[in-house]
Amino acid sequence: MSEEDRLKRELRHADPEVRWIALATLAEHPEPWATDLLINALEDGEFESIRWQAAVLLGRRGDRNAVPPLIRSLRDHNYHVREEAAEALGRIGDPRAREPLSALLHDPVRSVRLRAETALGNLGRGGEKAPQKR
Repeated sequence: MSEEDRLKRELRHADPEVRWIALATLAEHPEPWATDLLINALEDGEFESIRWQAAVLLGRRGDRNAVPPLIRSLRDHNYHVREEAAEALGRIGDPRAREPLSALLHDPVRSVRLRAETALGNLGRGGEKAPQKR
């Protein structure tokens, strides 16, 4: 079984700790398939902690392919996920995030609004790091 297949399986494991460890392992993989698995984790329907950690890791990767799923995550019911998705979008620096982040300035949770504001400022500077391209 390939590393990719193993991690894909672990990201669906019933134990959230196994999923969390798989995320940490994915952070060490620069391959495009790792971004794809993180995007899948961003849509984990069971554990909010997996979704927000996936957002954090996607922001660190800087891969613009993660922008559309991160934008969708700005509407997550969990405010931690919205915070981390906003921060990730600010790190990536893709202008497609400007309008969705602006809408987040009206979020009912203050910390989400603050992350959106910071992310918008980062968009004006081109993100916090140079985005990766695939």
